[in-house]
Amino acid sequence: MKKLIEHRMIPATWIVLGFLVAVLLYLLPSEQVLGANIKAVFLHGAVARTGLIVFAATGLMGLAAMVWKTNEVDRWCMAVLKTAVIFWVAYEITGMISSYLAWGVAIAWDEPQVRAGLWVLGASVVLIAVVLWVKDRWFTAGASVILGVFAWVTMKTAPRVRHPVNPIGESGSDMFKVLYFGLLVLVILMAVQTVRWMRGKE
Repeated sequence: MKKLIEHRMIPATWIVLGFLVAVLLYLLPSEQVLGANIKAVFLHGAVARTGLIVFAATGLMGLAAMVWKTNEVDRWCMAVLKTAVIFWVAYEITGMISSYLAWGVAIAWDEPQVRAGLWVLGASVVLIAVVLWVKDRWFTAGASVILGVFAWVTMKTAPRVRHPVNPIGESGSDMFKVLYFGLLVLVILMAVQTVRWMRGKE
């Protein structure tokens, strides 16, 4: 058990978690409308939720860095911030794949959720670049809070045209719900391990 939580074992846990994600996607049955493309949609949904969770953690860590003012908290703040950007890039990639499979276009510009996601991505890339350039703890903490709030407000206030509001929760299939929950847990664990990896590099 101790080896599993060691920093050097984190890449191995990514491989294991990735394999388990692949297994759950393999077990996911085809859907009446989307067919086998539902697998890409489910993965995108799990990455999207995880990305927003990490953004929430980014904002909280920014506040923590403002309050406690220790190097240890600062390092965790930076690690969570970097992880948020990484997972939002993954969100965009899985979004383009699922969008192409479901709608025939990689970027559905007419979908407000898609445009909102790109705004968050742009803000994330710009802020992380400035943070790495400035290298000031107060700026990093403030940027983390701003980015966390911006991501949530932007995504939650964007209207939905093509995106269903709660496709998993409204699904009549218990198997879909169970497999999606499993996917979400695995992707969240991958995010946790990514934060730990980034912390070890600080």
